[in-house]
Amino acid sequence: LDFNGPMEVLDAVAMIAHCNIFAVSDDGSCAALCPSAALLAHSCLPNANWHFSSSTRFQLRAARDIRAGEEVEHSYLQRERWCARPHRRRALRASKWMLCACDRCNGREDARGFLCARCSVGTVSLEGSEDAVRAQPCSKCQAQISGADARKMETAESNLEAEVQRVDDNFGQLATEPTMAKLEATARTLTQHWLKARIYGMLFEVHKARLEWAEAECCARARHAVASAIFPLCTSVGAWQREDIADAMAGSNAVPPALFLPEDYVQGLQQMHGSNLRPRGSSYEEARQRFPELAASDRADQASTRDGRAVLQEYLQVYRELLTVYGNEHAHLEQLAAKIGAVAASLREPCPQFPQSVAQALGGKASVGKGRGERASGSRCEDEAKRQASASKKIDLEELD
Repeated sequence: LDFNGPMEVLDAVAMIAHCNIFAVSDDGSCAALCPSAALLAHSCLPNANWHFSSSTRFQLRAARDIRAGEEVEHSYLQRERWCARPHRRRALRASKWMLCACDRCNGREDARGFLCARCSVGTVSLEGSEDAVRAQPCSKCQAQISGADARKMETAESNLEAEVQRVDDNFGQLATEPTMAKLEATARTLTQHWLKARIYGMLFEVHKARLEWAEAECCARARHAVASAIFPLCTSVGAWQREDIADAMAGSNAVPPALFLPEDYVQGLQQMHGSNLRPRGSSYEEARQRFPELAASDRADQASTRDGRAVLQEYLQVYRELLTVYGNEHAHLEQLAAKIGAVAASLREPCPQFPQSVAQALGGKASVGKGRGERASGSRCEDEAKRQASASKKIDLEELD
């Protein structure tokens, strides 16, 4: 580069840092520049995930099987990876000054699905934007959508996005019952759409604050079902969404909130509802009637029981998913292990075995066991923990060519 002065040098350094740094903390207050990792390419459907371990070491792990000779790619996006193509490309232009041309962006749109107005069963997906917007035929009845109708759908989508953002920006004041009921009704006109997942996430927070745990669980399940259909790979955000499901299940089963919610959140609930934080609202079966789209995807329908042990199993599934993403070197695994131990103790269940690093964080309190009165050998549990952790192989950046 031909620099004419110190300001040009500083601008170039700032540009390099802006495009290549990795966030170490969730709030963005700490970031790192990793030269080898910065050479990795982006994909909106990556084959690898990255994170910083509890010792702040950069780690890259396979999100799926990677063929010999296949390029290792990760996503430069975080929450935007669940958004539609225009939003992903807009975010990448703003943060990385690039136009994404990955297989997902060059393929069919997967996050702008509308319920077909003709058959009320199939999905009509929007493609493009503004003058170039068009709609794919219905996935069920094959109804053709005119250009004028596609533009109307895009306008409605744009207005809904603005309303969702307005409510989210002033959630405490605007998340009233009439407003959220209107958003919920609108979400039913969407199918595999990123705004639907976002609306159900907001509804989850509303019901959780009201101690309406059955309704909160339904919303958490609906959000997770939509998000998983849009982005099927295992990610930390997907696991945390499943953890919200487990938290709501715990509330429905009268597990004390202090066992599964942060202390400051519990204090806020006590200020709103008093010290008696009993579940409110409907039973799970009644609450499900408000969310009929869960009928095909809700695993709880096939469950023979929805007791405290089902809560424990849901938390264990979250733990397995986070092991796939992080291995066993992430602070949240320690928090989740403590949560699992507390719920197991409340059920008088033996606590499952955890990897050694997590067990040490629990002060050696993690015991060995599989269920009530049934104890497993330590070696068996350790082997299972190693198998789960190795499901996502760590990638050595130095070996990448």
